[in-house]
Amino acid sequence: MLGVLLILALGQVAWAGIPVSASSQTVILHPTTAPGLRIDFNYNFQNALPPFQKEPALPGKEVARGLIPTVPPTPLLRNINDKELLLNTDHSRDFVNGKVATYRSTYNGHVFFRDLRVSSIRDGLEIPYRLDLFTYEHFCAGWLDVRSGWAGEFAVAGQRWQLTVVDNLDGEIGRNDTLHLQRLSLVKPGRSIAITPVPEALFVDGHAFTLGFTFKPGESGTIIEAVLTEANLPLGKLSVAARGCSYVCLSNECITAVLDATAGASSIPAGTYRITGCLLDDTPGLLYQPSFIRCDKTVVIEAGETASLDIGPPLRNTVQVTREWNLLRLTYQLLGQAGEQYEYYNWKARPRFAVWNGPVKIGSGTLPFG
Repeated sequence: MLGVLLILALGQVAWAGIPVSASSQTVILHPTTAPGLRIDFNYNFQNALPPFQKEPALPGKEVARGLIPTVPPTPLLRNINDKELLLNTDHSRDFVNGKVATYRSTYNGHVFFRDLRVSSIRDGLEIPYRLDLFTYEHFCAGWLDVRSGWAGEFAVAGQRWQLTVVDNLDGEIGRNDTLHLQRLSLVKPGRSIAITPVPEALFVDGHAFTLGFTFKPGESGTIIEAVLTEANLPLGKLSVAARGCSYVCLSNECITAVLDATAGASSIPAGTYRITGCLLDDTPGLLYQPSFIRCDKTVVIEAGETASLDIGPPLRNTVQVTREWNLLRLTYQLLGQAGEQYEYYNWKARPRFAVWNGPVKIGSGTLPFG
């Protein structure tokens, strides 16, 4: 699907009179451990699955069923009493004669099954994945955390980057997947920049590339062949005023631009963008670093002109109060200079509030994060 979109995008660029360079890089992405990609599932109540074709006899046991969204789907059978999860890894619904793997759970606030091994089949090619599964004590609902990806290095203007893609288990790289970029250096690699969804084109270090990904067999397993084809696009400039930030990501329907937040003014292809990422510098002493969630602000870049953007710290704690009859609803948000929202989890020091009627405190409590 992405390959078709890329061909269409290139056709639109050429139709607009913008020449596409023949210069391209082919990067081989090898299997690696990657930042997680979350996939929610719910097979409870009206979504509950009927018994599979063949199941082992489990008299008196509480049993739940589900499907992991590989291609074809991977059936799972949960023996809740014995803390077991059975996966049919040949994708059939025969848990008696089929190829079945058994996993046992631990508990970390949810029922947790670690390092499940599943695969998708595309055009006869087996594409393997590793993932963790989180569910509740009963039934079958929760989420999957895909922990495997594919990574390789490419260069732009003498700068080396690592590119990592994490697939949502369907054997195709497209709009439901995540791309991670990490600047490499001899001193210390930068933090990873997450880009969701995987864009049709990427702008980094002053160069625009259309992206294409193909799964292929490799010598030691399935690989991804990534092709980065350079495109010549009309450019404007964006002056970024950001303190305590490393990178800012701007996206529209066709392209994601990754800008160095410390560079001041940076070139960027003309267009209208949403702010889709702001990577904050590490702050010592925090349990976790605040992470970008969303931003409603748009930025318009005109060819040959300079726009401006203030973003990032200092972050401010805000509470939005709405009234519903005799109830007050308080919504906590951690916001930056562009109105962008961050999440920060520290259960030892949750944000607190108090309600006063003049000098008298009539209520107090804590607020969730994000």
